[in-house]
Amino acid sequence: MTVPAANAAAITAVVADSARAATDTAGGPADDLRATEGVADAGEPGATPGVAQQLSGDPRPVTGTAGIPASGFADTAPSASGARIDALAMGGAEAPAARGPDPVVDPDAAFDVAFRRRAPRLDCRAETPDDRAFLIAQWIACSPLADRLPDAILVQQAEWQLDAHAHAHPRAMRRIATLDDRPIGRIMIDWDGPESYGVDMAVLPEFRATGVGLNLLRAWLAVCDRRGQGAWTEALADNPVGRIHAHLGFVADPPDRYGSPVIALRRPVRATSAA
Repeated sequence: MTVPAANAAAITAVVADSARAATDTAGGPADDLRATEGVADAGEPGATPGVAQQLSGDPRPVTGTAGIPASGFADTAPSASGARIDALAMGGAEAPAARGPDPVVDPDAAFDVAFRRRAPRLDCRAETPDDRAFLIAQWIACSPLADRLPDAILVQQAEWQLDAHAHAHPRAMRRIATLDDRPIGRIMIDWDGPESYGVDMAVLPEFRATGVGLNLLRAWLAVCDRRGQGAWTEALADNPVGRIHAHLGFVADPPDRYGSPVIALRRPVRATSAA
């Protein structure tokens, strides 16, 4: 869902003022519906093969059940140079048994390697305070309430979510996916604990169904496997993102007795030797 044209100028002005006033590093945008909406569309039917191949660098056609690629957009065997980069980023350590994450592996550096291997025509960089205006605009663009609430309230909600994530997960990895230096998506992962937590992931609406979101997810899980670490995130029970997560090995927790619309999705450890 995009921001109504009539509101664009007002939102831009409010976002700019908000960005100048910000003093902390941005956290993850959005509520569960908005966050998972961006993930779900990464593998939705109707993807244009030409666009997907351009962004991911994969010469193969996009195939798979229900629009989900059977083997990813660029999951080719790593080259010798790629393996050497992995070894440098990960300290050359083999993934241990499922006893907790490997402390030798630098998960942030390993994620960068894994993502660039899967999407070589995109870039991935660390999030900075200067990205706050983009994160607020992205939150609004992805929000199902963009055409229902005043601009100032939308900006306020985005800021609250950003700050809440930053406070709750101060050590989390925050990455911005870019195309020709233009921010088009972001992912926030908290690596602490036996299971890494997918705090937030979103892709601009115009770049959905191109593989960006799916490759961000695959890079996250590749690092988890390399570290010997489980993964989990949350989503609305009726959100189609569940199909994507199920395809990647996530299993939904049973609904709680209170009938919460949000469910936890977990993926167990799958030890491997490379991300």
